[in-house]
Amino acid sequence: MRWRVQVLGLAQLWGPEGQRIRLERRAAALLAWLGLQGPSPKFALAALLWPDSSPTTARNNMRQLLRRLRLASGGEALVEGDTERLALVAPSDVDVACLKAAIEAQAYERALESVGAEGSTLLAGFDFDDGPELARWLDGARAGVEGWVREAREARIGHLTSGGDWTAALGLAQAWARQEPESEQAGRHLIRLHYLQGDRGAALAAFEQLRSVLSRELGVPPLPETLALVREVEKGTQRPSPPRSPARP
Repeated sequence: MRWRVQVLGLAQLWGPEGQRIRLERRAAALLAWLGLQGPSPKFALAALLWPDSSPTTARNNMRQLLRRLRLASGGEALVEGDTERLALVAPSDVDVACLKAAIEAQAYERALESVGAEGSTLLAGFDFDDGPELARWLDGARAGVEGWVREAREARIGHLTSGGDWTAALGLAQAWARQEPESEQAGRHLIRLHYLQGDRGAALAAFEQLRSVLSRELGVPPLPETLALVREVEKGTQRPSPPRSPARP
């Protein structure tokens, strides 16, 4: 058994015997970068992590960071490299690398398994105001990861719904709505799945909750697509059809 790296949500290491160690900010950023970008130039990464330091200082800082990472994981190397490049020893032990690989393979159930209970925000709680270039990368990477998770949820809920497993689909939609209460995608799934299960009251309550959140947090009304779905529920004449699986961009 190996150490596992979590950079989605709270950044930490998980040991083979249940150990849990909080990752420092730059160590977490290094692991997240390598998980998403793959093998990268060593000293370019050092300059990214310590932009205000001289090249010599940044290189020494990188050596010390790698040493601390190895000590934190009980001597097990999480990152390998030479004088030129760094790479993850085992990308499959890093949650964001697993998520990326699963999305590329359209293995949506496996993609969602990569996201823990603490959510999918990359390096949650960390910022890099002292490194503008790294901060810009993190903003883009966070948006990309959130897009992957939405894609996986949308595809997985559509698959479960079309297969008639409405209970499992509803559970996934409820988890999505808890993490992103302003998401109309999640809200529409909740409305549709409650109604498919014969609970029109719960479907309308889910809509009212969604409308309240959109008004309070974003100052916008629900989209026409959402309103059309609710009209079907209010009429109660026929159950709304499951959504088609989204086309992969």
